[in-house]
Amino acid sequence: TRVPIKVIIFDAFDTLITPRSAPYLQYAEEARKVGLQVQDEDVKKSFKSSFKQLAKQYPVYGLNTGLSSPDDWWLRLIQQTMIGSGIQQTKVEDAMPILGPALLNRFGSAEAYKLAEGVPDVFEKLNELKGPSNADLTLSLATNSDQRILNACKDLGLGRFLDLDVVYDSKRAPTNISDEDLGSSVKKAREPVSGPTLSYDVGFEKPSKEFFHFAVQRIFPFDQSQQITLAEMCKQTLYVGDHFEEDYLGAKSAGLQAAWLRR
Repeated sequence: TRVPIKVIIFDAFDTLITPRSAPYLQYAEEARKVGLQVQDEDVKKSFKSSFKQLAKQYPVYGLNTGLSSPDDWWLRLIQQTMIGSGIQQTKVEDAMPILGPALLNRFGSAEAYKLAEGVPDVFEKLNELKGPSNADLTLSLATNSDQRILNACKDLGLGRFLDLDVVYDSKRAPTNISDEDLGSSVKKAREPVSGPTLSYDVGFEKPSKEFFHFAVQRIFPFDQSQQITLAEMCKQTLYVGDHFEEDYLGAKSAGLQAAWLRR
């Protein structure tokens, strides 16, 4: 028998929002605005290899690797992509004070992204289902990213349907999930109290079980007066995403229900 769903958590990139054009094309467009004569195919190859290299060298957008912020990670990606596209390093460095902020701002807004097909209709239907008989149905977001993706979601109007503000506390959020349930490694992560789950905030990325367990722990509308295990919370949570391995298999492995959105 299928367990009733009380929480639906969505992935962001290519699930709720999608780039208006391929990111490498947007990088190339902004580069040409500042006088860097790049070729689209060169930027495409360099962007892919640079992203992969930085993700390995500075995982989770540089969290706990010595980088000051996710912006530092993205600025390194921008500069490395341009140099790898065949532009002289000194020219890239001269352009970065304008190019860097331009791309950071662009990818935190509706300029870079649009709503994925059918998203408004889906949320309108879910809001109908959240009538008096389903008042405890909670919708949220959990994704491999940093704050910039939330800014883009807000700019596209998703704040009408989802809580997109991460709230932090200096102390661990009250919970009836034991540390043993989550695993000792989770203790090292930051402690957002409520709102969407970002990999940069919690220190884990999909498809790790810790990522999904953190999302469930923070979002699940459990009754403080009742005892409920992490496993029970997961069974009552549906994760929706477009990536088969990271989203579908990752969520299933963590004990959640999962839906693979084939776009």
